Amino acid sequence: MEELNVVQGPQSLCRSFDFTVAFEASILLILPSTIFICVATPYIWIAKPWGNFSKNLSGRHNPRSATIIFSFFLLNCTAVLSFVSWLTSSPDLPSPTKKLVTAALTLTMVSSVLFVVVGLSAIVSKTLAFILALYQFIILILQMAPLRTFILYGGRATSTFFLASFASLFGATALVVISLSIPGRKVANRLSEGDGLFHHIFVLWALPLMRKGSEKDFVVDYGLDPEMESTELYRRFKIAWDREMKQHSSHPLLVRALFRAFYPTFLSTVPPAMIRALAQVVQPLLVNAAIKFVSSYGLGLSPEPSQWGWALAGVFALVFLALSSATSLYFYSIARTGGYIRGALIEAMFRKALVLRAESVTEATGGDPMNLMSSDVERITTHLDLAHQIWVNLITIALGLYILYTQLGLGPLLAALPIIFLVLISSPLLSRKVGPLEEDITALCDKRVRLITSILRQVKSVKLAALETEVENSVKAARTAELGARKRFWDRFAIIVSLTNVTLNLLSLFCLGTYSLIFFLGHGPPLSTARLFTAYATLTIISASIFAIGQGLPAVTQAYVSVQRIERYLSSPEYEHESDRDAEHSDFKNSSFKDIAKTLEPILEVPEKSPAVFLHLESSVSSLFAPVRGERNQTVIFDAARIGWGEKVVLDGLDASICSEELTMVIGRVASGKSTLLAALLGETSILAGRVSFPTTFRRGIAYCSQVPWIQGSLSVRDNILFASAMDTSWYKRVTDACALHVDLESMAEGDLTLARGLSGGQKARVALARAVYSRLEVLVLDDVFAALDPETSSAVFTALFGNEGLLRGKTVVLATNQLAQVKHSDWIIALHGTDETQQGTYAEFLASNNTTGRLIRDNVQHSGSGDQILAVERSTTEASQALEETNTPELEEMEPLEASSDSTSRKTYLHYMRSVGWHRMTVYALLLLVAIAIQVVTPVFLQIWSTFNDTHSDREARNRTGIFLGSYAIFEVFYSISITVLFYYVIMAVTLRASANLHAGLFSALMKTTIEFFSTTHPGQIISRFSQDIFVLDDLFPISFYDFGYQLMRLVGSAILMIVSVPYLAVVVVIVIGIAYLVQKFYLATAKKLRRLDLSSKAPLYTLFQEIIDFNGLLTIRAASTGNRLIQQNTLLLAQSQRPFYLTTLASVWFASTIGVMTATVNTAIVILAVATRRSTNAGLLAVGLTQAVSLQDTITLMLTSWTQLEISAVAVERNLEYSNLAPEQDILPAVGSTPDGTWPSQGDVRFKDVYARYTIDGPPVLRGISFDARAGSKFAIVGRTGGGKSTLLMALLRALHTEGEILIDGINIMNVPRQRLRKGITVIPQDPFLLAGTVRQNVDIVGQKSDAEIWAALEAVQLKPTVTALEGGLDHELTGSGRSLSQGQLQLLAMARALLCGCKLAIFDEPTANIDPETDIIIQNVIRSSFQDCTIFAIVHRLENIMDFDQVIVLDAGQIVESGKPSELVQNRDSVFRQLSNAHHSRIE
Repeated sequence: MEELNVVQGPQSLCRSFDFTVAFEASILLILPSTIFICVATPYIWIAKPWGNFSKNLSGRHNPRSATIIFSFFLLNCTAVLSFVSWLTSSPDLPSPTKKLVTAALTLTMVSSVLFVVVGLSAIVSKTLAFILALYQFIILILQMAPLRTFILYGGRATSTFFLASFASLFGATALVVISLSIPGRKVANRLSEGDGLFHHIFVLWALPLMRKGSEKDFVVDYGLDPEMESTELYRRFKIAWDREMKQHSSHPLLVRALFRAFYPTFLSTVPPAMIRALAQVVQPLLVNAAIKFVSSYGLGLSPEPSQWGWALAGVFALVFLALSSATSLYFYSIARTGGYIRGALIEAMFRKALVLRAESVTEATGGDPMNLMSSDVERITTHLDLAHQIWVNLITIALGLYILYTQLGLGPLLAALPIIFLVLISSPLLSRKVGPLEEDITALCDKRVRLITSILRQVKSVKLAALETEVENSVKAARTAELGARKRFWDRFAIIVSLTNVTLNLLSLFCLGTYSLIFFLGHGPPLSTARLFTAYATLTIISASIFAIGQGLPAVTQAYVSVQRIERYLSSPEYEHESDRDAEHSDFKNSSFKDIAKTLEPILEVPEKSPAVFLHLESSVSSLFAPVRGERNQTVIFDAARIGWGEKVVLDGLDASICSEELTMVIGRVASGKSTLLAALLGETSILAGRVSFPTTFRRGIAYCSQVPWIQGSLSVRDNILFASAMDTSWYKRVTDACALHVDLESMAEGDLTLARGLSGGQKARVALARAVYSRLEVLVLDDVFAALDPETSSAVFTALFGNEGLLRGKTVVLATNQLAQVKHSDWIIALHGTDETQQGTYAEFLASNNTTGRLIRDNVQHSGSGDQILAVERSTTEASQALEETNTPELEEMEPLEASSDSTSRKTYLHYMRSVGWHRMTVYALLLLVAIAIQVVTPVFLQIWSTFNDTHSDREARNRTGIFLGSYAIFEVFYSISITVLFYYVIMAVTLRASANLHAGLFSALMKTTIEFFSTTHPGQIISRFSQDIFVLDDLFPISFYDFGYQLMRLVGSAILMIVSVPYLAVVVVIVIGIAYLVQKFYLATAKKLRRLDLSSKAPLYTLFQEIIDFNGLLTIRAASTGNRLIQQNTLLLAQSQRPFYLTTLASVWFASTIGVMTATVNTAIVILAVATRRSTNAGLLAVGLTQAVSLQDTITLMLTSWTQLEISAVAVERNLEYSNLAPEQDILPAVGSTPDGTWPSQGDVRFKDVYARYTIDGPPVLRGISFDARAGSKFAIVGRTGGGKSTLLMALLRALHTEGEILIDGINIMNVPRQRLRKGITVIPQDPFLLAGTVRQNVDIVGQKSDAEIWAALEAVQLKPTVTALEGGLDHELTGSGRSLSQGQLQLLAMARALLCGCKLAIFDEPTANIDPETDIIIQNVIRSSFQDCTIFAIVHRLENIMDFDQVIVLDAGQIVESGKPSELVQNRDSVFRQLSNAHHSRIE
C-alpha cells in the first residue's frame, strides 16, 4: 500500500474509487493555500486591514459579527490542532507523501491566520465577505476528498486524534462559510444585494422584490445603492471624461472614459464569464463519460463500477450549478454596469445641453438629443451582454476545438478551422457596413421624431386647419425613409446571421465528413456513439458560440454607433459667454479672468458706486475708455460690433449703448436683428468683430423673456413663476397682480397650482413675464413680451411695471417691441434698420429728427392721436375659460400611471400585433418554423442510427455504409440551412418590419383623429415616448425577441421529446420542471411587466424636462438667470426615479436567469441519475441523443424564457400602442337627411349664426349665448371685446371645436351636416403662433405638396419673403427646425400668410396675426389681406386700430353675448358706443 501511494495520481491503484494521498495533498490542499497566501500577503500590505480592527470588532455584540469572529477563532484552532496531531501521529505512508501532507497542513495553518487578518474586514464589507466565503466554499469541496480518504484509511495509516482534528477543521471551514453567508443587517427600503454567498449566487436577496408583483397596489419603495446615484456616477465619469478630453482632445473616446470611470464594475464580469465558458466546455466530456458508462453495460464490455456513475451524476450537478451561479453573477455585473453607464450618460447629456451653443442645441453634433437620451442609451445598456459574449465565445471556441481534436483527431480539426475562420473574419467585415447603416437609421429616426415633436407642439393649429392628412403623409414619408434604411440594415443583418447558420451546419458536416472519409480510407476507428455525440455536443457548443458572435457583432456595432453619437454630442462646442470681446485684442481676450483682474488693478480707481467697471471674463481694457453717454449710467457698450450666429452675420458695425437703471427699447422691422441684439446681451451670440462691454450687474444674472414664451408645462403656474426663487407671499401677490394674472388664477379650480401646459398664449406670456419680474434681478431683457396681450391688458401690465409706481422702476430693462405707442415711455431707444444701420437716442430726440426712426415714430404718433382709432381689446373669455377647461383635469405628473392589466400581456395586445402583420404572413411563418424544427429534431436521431450501426457492426460493414449515411446527413444539413435561412429572413423582413410600419402609422393616425382635449390633458413626454422609446423597442428589440421565442420554444419541445424517448422516466421530471418553469415565469413576469411599465412611465417626465431645456428660448432663459443648478437638481431627482425601475427590472431578470439555471441543473442531473439507475436497460445511443440535447438545454430554456419575457416586456410597447390606437376620434354625428357640400364648397363664403350657444363639454355651462349675425360673402368682420368676452370661442364654434346648439350656416349649409375635416379644409386659419413643420421651406408653404415652385415663389414674393428665402442655403429646400431658428418670429408669420395664399379658400380666420410684428411688416400683411383676400370672407381678432378701420363690420362681445355691432367708422363716432368706450379706455391707459 505504501508503494502504491507514492504515485501522485490522480487515481489510486489500491482503491477502486479514490485519489492518491499525494495528489490530494499537492493539488487539493497545497495549491489553493499557496494561491491564497500569494494574494492575501500583498493585499494585507497595501490595505493594512488592522487599522479597522477596532471598528470591525465594535460590532462583535451583533449576532452575525459574533458568529464570524467565533468561526475564525475555531478555524485557526482546528488548523493548528490538525498540524500538531499530524506531527504526533505515525502515518503508514511513504516519506514523500508524509512530507506533502505536512507541507499542506502547514500552509493551511498559515493561510488560516492570514484569512483571519483579511476576514475581519468582511464584517463590514459585503464584497470581501462574498469573496472569502466563496474561497472557503471551494476549500470545503476540495477537503471532502482527503477527508474521505483519511476515513477510508482509518487507524491503519493515521491516528484517531488526527482524523478527529481534520474532521474538525472541515467542520470549522463549513462554519466559516455559513457565518460569512449570513446576510448583514438590512438597510431600510433597500435590497440586500450581494449580501451572503448563497444569497448572492442564487439571487435570493431579490425575492422580496419578486413577491411585490403579486401585490394589488404595486409600489417600488426600494432605494438604490449610494453608488448608483447619478451625481456620484457623473462625478466619476466627469473626472475620466475631462482626462480623456485633455489627453486626446482631437479624438476623445467615450468607451475609454467609461472604462476608466467604472473599470472595477466592467472587470467584475470577467471571472464569472470565464467560469461560464469553462462549465460549458466541460459538458461534452461529461457526455462522453456518461455514454461510455452506460455503454459498458450494454455492449458486452466489462461494466464500470456503479460508484463512477453516481459520482458522474454529482459532477453533472456541480458543473451545472457552477454554470448557474456564474450566470447569475455575470448578469448581476452586467446589470450594475448598465445602471452605471445609464446614470452617468443621462446626467452628462443633461448637463451638456445646458452649456451647448444656443444655435445648435437641437441639432448638436451627434444627433437629436432626445433620441440620444432615449434610444441610444437604451441600446448601449441592452447590448452590454453581447459585447462581453464576443470575447467569452472566442475562448469557448478555442477550448472546444481542443476537445474536438482529442475526439476526432487532426484531420477534422483542420477541416473545421477554415469554416470557423471564414465566419469569424466575414462577420466583422460584413458588420463594417452595419455602422454606416445604423447612422443612416438614427439620422432618419431623429428627423422623424423632430417632425412629430414639431407637429405635436402645434397640434391644435394642425387640427383646426384640417392638416391631419397632410402631416400624416409627411410623417409617413419620413417613416418610409427610415424603414427603408432599416430594411437595408436588416438585409445586412440577415446575411450575417444566415451565413453564420449555414457555415455552422457545414462545420458539423465537414468535421464528421472528414472523419468518415479518413475512416473509409482505412485509418482510425469508426464513429462510435460516444465519439460521435461527444464531437456533436462539442460542435453544438462551438456553433452556438460562433452564432452568438455572428448575431452579436451587428448589435454591438449598433451600440458602438450609439456610443460614437453620444461621444460627438459630449464633444460638441460649448457655449462661451460673449459678454466682453475685443476682436482687435485676441491675445488679451484669451487671457484668464485672474490675469485680466491683475492687469486692470493698477490702473483702476473704482469709485464708491461705479456701474461702469467691467469685470467680465473677456473684458477689454479699451472698452473702459469707449465713447459713452453719461458716465454715471453707462452700462453696455457695442463698439463697431459684428454680431451673428456662428458665422452668419446679423448685425454689422453696431454702435450702441445701454444705460443702467433705465428702460431701453429696441425697435425695428421684422428680421432687423432685434432678437439677436437681445441674445447678444445674454452672451449667446458670436462677436465676430468689434467690442462689446458689460458691467458687473450683468454677471449677477439676467431675467429674460423670449418672444415665444418659454413655460415648463410639467410644472404648476406657481412653480413657473417662482422658478429658482423662494416663495415671498406678499411679493408674489404684487407680481401676479401687476401681470394681470389674479383674475385667471381665481378662475382656475386649482388656482396657481394648475399645470401650466393648458394655458392660453396670453396667459403663458404673462406667466413668463411674472417669472422675470419675481426674480428681482437687476437686469431684465424682454423680447416683445406684450405682443401676445390685448391692448387693454397690455397697457395695464405696462403701467403696473413701468409706471411711476411700477415694479420695474429703477431696474435695467431692455425691451424689444413692435408697439411704437410704448416708445414714448422709454429712456433710450435703439432702432435697427437692416444689417448695418443703427440709430439711437431719446424719444424727444427722434421726434425732432428727420431720420428713418424719427419719421417712423412721428407717423405712429399721428395714427395714435386719431380719435377714430379703435383697438381690439383684451384676450377672450374663451382663453380663460379654455384654460380652465384644459387644466381642471387632475393628472399625475411625476410619471404616467400604470394601466390595470393582467400579469401576462393580454390576448388583445398580441392580436393587435398579429393584425398589423397580417394573418396570411403569420400562417406562412408558422409553417416555415415547423419545417425548420422538424429537420433539426430528426437530425440527431439519424446520427444515433448511424453511430449504433457502427457500434453493432464490423468496421468493414461500417465502411460500406459510410457513403449512404454521410450523404443522408448532408441532405439533412443542407435542407436545415435553407429552412432556417428562409425562416429568419421572412420573420425579419416580412413579419416584424411590416408590423412596425403599420403600428406606427396606426398610432399617428389615431392621434390625428382624436379630440383636441386629449392633447391638453396628456403629458407631451408620454406621447413622444411612444414615437421614440416604444418605436425603438418595436423596431430593434421586438423582432429578435419574436424570432427567438418562436424558434426556441419549438426547439425546446423537440428536445424534451428526444430526452424523454432516451430516458422514459425523465418524463416525470420534465413535466414537473416545465410546471415549475411556467410558475416561475408567471411569478417573474408579474413583477417584470409592472417594473417595465414603471420604467417606461418614469422616463416621460425625465424626457419632458430634457425637451424643455433644449428648447432654444428655454436655454436662453435658464442661462441668462444662471438657474442651471436648479434644473440639474430636478433632473437628478427625476433620473433617480427613473433609475430605480430600470435597475430593478434588470435585477429581476438576473433572478430569473439564476432560477432557470437551477432548474436546468436539476434536469441534467436527473437524466444522468435515471440513466445510472436504469443503466442495464438504457439504450446508450438514445441516451447520447438526450444528453446532447441536455448540453444545450440551459441555453435553450434560458433563451426561450428570456425571449418570452423580453417579448412580454417589449409587448408593453405594443400595449401602449394599442391604447393610443383606440383613442376616441372626434365624433361627426351627422343627420341621416341633410344637405352635404360638393367639392367646391364653400364657393362664396356667406356665414350666418342663428341663436348659437356653445359649450366646452356637453353638460358644461354655455360660453356663447344667443349669438346671431350675418356675414355676407366677401365681407370683413372684426371681433373685439373685454376680457372674458368670447372672441376666440366664437371662431372655435365656427370650426366645430365646441359643442354647439343653434345653427351656423356657410353658404346655406349647416356646418353640423359637414364632417369636421371637410369643414376645416374649406377655411383658412392663421393663428397668432404660426404653424411650422420640421421640414423644408417648400414643405411648410405647400404642405399638401400640389403646388409648383413658381406658385410657391409667387406666394413668397407677395408677402415679401422671396429675398429672405433666396438667401437661405438651399432656398426652398432649406431645412427649418421645429423652432424655426432660420427665420424670425415675424418672418414665420409671413410664411404662414404665404401658405394661406396658396389655399384659395373663400373663408379666412385671422387670430391676431400681426401681434408679433413691427408696423412695417404689419402694413405688408394688411396689403396682402386687402389684395389677395379681397374675395374672401374674413373674421379677424386684431390689436392695431388701423387694421380694422376699413372692415365692413365689428362685433363687440361681452360674457359670450353680442353687445354691439356695426361699422367701425360709425361706432367710433357714437359717444354712447361700447366700442368707443373701449377705445377711449385704452388710450387713457396709454397716456
